[in-house]
Amino acid sequence: MNVKLFIFLLIMGLLVFLTSCMSRENLFDLANDTLDPDIKLSVPGGGFIGETEVFVPRKETFTINNIGDKDLQINGLAIIHGDITQFDLDVSTIVSLLEPGDSTSFDIIFKPTKVKTSNVTIALISNDPDQENYEFTIHGIANVSTKGITGPEARISLESVQYPAEGTGILSFGSVEVDRLSLPARFTIENIGDYDLMLYDLY
Repeated sequence: MNVKLFIFLLIMGLLVFLTSCMSRENLFDLANDTLDPDIKLSVPGGGFIGETEVFVPRKETFTINNIGDKDLQINGLAIIHGDITQFDLDVSTIVSLLEPGDSTSFDIIFKPTKVKTSNVTIALISNDPDQENYEFTIHGIANVSTKGITGPEARISLESVQYPAEGTGILSFGSVEVDRLSLPARFTIENIGDYDLMLYDLY
């Protein structure tokens, strides 16, 4: 038999064998395969960030991998539900565009101010067509401080005011004409506690 003919028949037979071993669904998937990014998030401890004492922060690093075959675009990362004041996100090291096979990382800081188990849900937004809005839950446990830390304590004092309402706890600006401004009152806010004081709003 001609050697070239033998090789041709051998290749054809191998192709027929491989085709017969594959289901119609597999052939369809192979024919319609597309290039997509694929996000994979490594969550240490299964989402448990660990135990710490109240007012003693604990940090954990999380890794994002692109296991797909197209660039992965990280469009957002935020804490969306739960005990939001007990956790912080540090995204200073994160890379927003990951080529196939690349990875990046970010930190979650558990900074408890209450003796309790705290939980938050975090949303990771990307261009992964299967997981555009990937949500995961983190929780941590805060125990009583063994160092005697009691937390922040705010003290507000009035530096100067023209018309104090003595004994009422209410500041009075006296009589002011319409469309006129009163004399200013200046307040000082001090933290006389033993932990950082965070001011979230003033109204």
